[in-house]
Amino acid sequence: MGSCTITVNVGASAAAATGNTITISNSTTPTPAATPAPSSVNFDIAVAPAVVQIALPQTGQMNQVPSMCYPLSATCINSPVGSDGYGYASGPYDIPYGVAWAYNGYTDLVPPVRFTSGSAANGSACPSGQLVESDNLTGLMWQQNPSTTTYKWQDGTVTPNTYPALAAVESLNSGSGYCGYTDWRLPNLNELVSMLNLGQIVPYTWLNTSGFPGVGNFSYWSSTTMVAGSGSSAWVVMLNNTGYGRIATQGKTSSTAPIWAVRGNSATSTAPAKIPQTGQITSYAAGDDGALQAGTAGTNASGRFKSGTLLEADCITDSQTGLMWPKNGIIGFTDSGGSLINQPNYSNTDATLNSITWNNALTAMTKMNTATTKLCGYSDWRLPNFAELRSLINYGQVNYSIASNWLNDQGFSGVQNAMYWTSTILASTPSSTRWLINMGTGEASFNGQSNPYPVLPVRGGGAAGS
Repeated sequence: MGSCTITVNVGASAAAATGNTITISNSTTPTPAATPAPSSVNFDIAVAPAVVQIALPQTGQMNQVPSMCYPLSATCINSPVGSDGYGYASGPYDIPYGVAWAYNGYTDLVPPVRFTSGSAANGSACPSGQLVESDNLTGLMWQQNPSTTTYKWQDGTVTPNTYPALAAVESLNSGSGYCGYTDWRLPNLNELVSMLNLGQIVPYTWLNTSGFPGVGNFSYWSSTTMVAGSGSSAWVVMLNNTGYGRIATQGKTSSTAPIWAVRGNSATSTAPAKIPQTGQITSYAAGDDGALQAGTAGTNASGRFKSGTLLEADCITDSQTGLMWPKNGIIGFTDSGGSLINQPNYSNTDATLNSITWNNALTAMTKMNTATTKLCGYSDWRLPNFAELRSLINYGQVNYSIASNWLNDQGFSGVQNAMYWTSTILASTPSSTRWLINMGTGEASFNGQSNPYPVLPVRGGGAAGS
């Protein structure tokens, strides 16, 4: 009688499979003498990741924009009904949607304190010049004072190419490491975006007063590549006083930017707002987003989007966030003359009838909720905020092509590769400017509220984000 032990290493990729083993033993099958059985066989099997539902955090926007401004003026406004900062009614208060780290009415914030000073790996104080700060919302640890030195993401002047920004972060792990830690890395795009507070005018100045005095007036590199085209650009978050938090790309070999190192994994923390993976699975350099794939699993998961049935047949639910969306990405909100209609056309196929101004978008949500025929039977549709709309972006699948959109392969239809309105107001010019997300590329930018853009409503959310 022969004996064979089969070890199966299970993971989202062959590399990730190592160490996660299932052992199957069989000692009952006879083994012919001429072909002796091996004592063991190892297989690496890549399996589709499960969807982990997360709670999206508030954007930072409150009942006034900028947050807690006074007195009211053209540069200090009350959040309009239906906007991000207005949120939903909770007793006598209006609470913005998402994990309530910024505003929670009469109850405690979640977490009670957003940032706290961190300690070294051995529990002692960090050495001078190596101070760190823990984000209690996401479970990540960041440098308090990142260097202002700028680097190229990729140096194409040498063969083989080098990756200066990634190398600069890796240098923090030499010896005993930065503050005693040797697992520092360049943050992926979702991690870097988590440090925005869109209720404040300039991101870096808010961060300076929140425990990060060394964050500067820059755009910062992420480890995430813009996969559309040749992969020659990487994503940055503009923390400066001109970008106000914009999400954009810069050439890897032609542009320079500073780095802001991070460590930890939100997916394994007990923090209330876990950060999802970006969706990037292709690696362009050691230590980049595609190589590490940090964050909660599910962005690429098969079955992430669940189509409704019966009354909900025209809607789709994102299992990663718990939010419900229309299947049709171009609901008709206007007639051919551009006037809002009282009964939205849920089966519309003309994209021009979905493109409206921001104020009309808020009104269109009211008309959806009071129409004789309500989408999927619900009367709580609203304009999604910055975080909610961006949660639909898969940065491993972004595409410049107008004719192609990843979401349309996941059960949606008609979603355009175009800028879509969010309910979030630009804090620097709150009377006139609103945030937009490009559903094709994942870029985040802003424009005047009187310009027409497409609208994709959402429902669900709340303090728990689901």
